[in-house]
Amino acid sequence: MKEKKTAILSCKNEPSDIKLFRDSWLKKGYELVDITQLCEFRLGRSGSSNSFNEPNEEIYHIQTMYRDECIANNDGVDFYPLEDDKYVIYIEKSSVKHDSNFIIFRKVKV
Repeated sequence: MKEKKTAILSCKNEPSDIKLFRDSWLKKGYELVDITQLCEFRLGRSGSSNSFNEPNEEIYHIQTMYRDECIANNDGVDFYPLEDDKYVIYIEKSSVKHDSNFIIFRKVKV
């Protein structure tokens, strides 16, 4: 009868970046609640971007609406909450230029 060798599988469970992000806010006394799917996104008008005697060129930003209130803006470069005492945005940067994913959280004091 042959002896069967058993392999012991060990894996390191390193926390993800989002887990570390959540833990850092928990240490500050806040639980983060994902509200991303409850948000709507629409264009907001920033104003005009032209000089004297040039055609009028409107410029825009993306507004994040939550419960009919604008809580964050994305101007094409930065994505930031308007009330950072209530909301925080986690941005996962990708190695692909201009490719990033995000989660919008509501901060709840614990």
